[in-house]
Amino acid sequence: MDLSRLQAFDAATALINALDSPTVDDIYIKVTFTVGDSWIRIDGIGDQTYGEAFTVTGTTDYPAGTTLTYRITSKEDGVTVRSGETVVAENGDWSFEVDTVVIGPGVFTIRVMSLDGQVSTTALFDVYDDMLHPVTPPGATYQIESIRVNPPLNELSPGESLTLAGTINAPRLGHQGCLEFSTVLEDPVWSYSLERDGAVIYSGSRNSRSFTLSAFELDYGQDIRILLSLNGIVPQGAEDQALLRILERDAEGRIVPESEYRLSFTPSGGTPPSTDLTLHSGWNFISVPRPLVAGNDTALIFTSVETGGRSIFRYDTAAGEWVALAETDQIAPLEGFWIYSTKPSTVPLNFSTDPLISPAKRSLSTGWSAIGITGTAPATARDALLSVNREWTTLIGFDAGKQAFETGIVNGGSNDYTDSRLVYQGKGYWLYMTEPGTLCAIGV
Repeated sequence: MDLSRLQAFDAATALINALDSPTVDDIYIKVTFTVGDSWIRIDGIGDQTYGEAFTVTGTTDYPAGTTLTYRITSKEDGVTVRSGETVVAENGDWSFEVDTVVIGPGVFTIRVMSLDGQVSTTALFDVYDDMLHPVTPPGATYQIESIRVNPPLNELSPGESLTLAGTINAPRLGHQGCLEFSTVLEDPVWSYSLERDGAVIYSGSRNSRSFTLSAFELDYGQDIRILLSLNGIVPQGAEDQALLRILERDAEGRIVPESEYRLSFTPSGGTPPSTDLTLHSGWNFISVPRPLVAGNDTALIFTSVETGGRSIFRYDTAAGEWVALAETDQIAPLEGFWIYSTKPSTVPLNFSTDPLISPAKRSLSTGWSAIGITGTAPATARDALLSVNREWTTLIGFDAGKQAFETGIVNGGSNDYTDSRLVYQGKGYWLYMTEPGTLCAIGV
């Protein structure tokens, strides 16, 4: 038999057929195997706390002793904050340590890859601390390094004492303008120190709602740091007040465009949380912040609202359809509803006091969902949506008083879109999910 004239598969088949002949006593063994692509996997990485080290682990089908490379980059600006190598162990496991002090707080992407770069995998993780690290306004020459507020922003109550400490980098060489600071705190006391090369070169204090550092006070021939401290009393008042406001003015006293930074807050205590839903004339995007008592937890609670003949709606994300509520439909936390009212009105809510009711959770599909916020005090969007922090991208509220949608909040966003903005119980929000997830309550 001349196998040289045959293709490989045909030659192998001919040889096997010959060996299978009853007149051939030779013995052979047939082996089947599959050649597949190599792979690298990263084990789940939870949220990390700034100041602590943690271990990144994973597995691969590369043989023991193989060197893999890794790179950690900031999601915000794409800067590589750490890179290195790890060696595959006998069982295909690999690991390496990450020190959060080295990489700092923020959202990061980690990529592990083969030396030739042909095989790789990525994962996201967050590093949190108890300080704010605001994004610099695009028109500003200063940069806010960090701000610490005590008590935290979401725990402030009217009449309560507050302390704020901040560090600001001020590259003011050659700038002829000034920096202006202001607050809504009552009885405010400011103190500040200017540092150059780690040494204090100038300091002062003010007892006023606002003060200014002039170009003369800021220009020391090189970059400086401002160590800022503010003490005062949390005022009564409306939401979205500026706990701290910083802006630049040019040499003529005009505000430099896009140089303003605002640290907004809403006092959350002082008066008991309302047990009513307040409706404005027109459309209202509402939710309930806590489980309602059995028997008073259906759409019947809206019976007294004059809707002008319009239905009350919920949104079915999976089907992409509006669904009119029936009187027997349950009203539960974490879901947003649209209701029309011909005049201002209130809807009394009777919350359950059963301690055996577990906190609410809700499965969300990919796409836009109508959601609500749980708890008894406003929270940042980042905290309220922590259970789906890897799946959500955009949150949009509705101002019923103005009958207009609010500026959206972006996961990891900055300036007006920052996810440090507060969200409020009783309101409904549009939430966009890039993949399915489970939204969990942050209060009961």
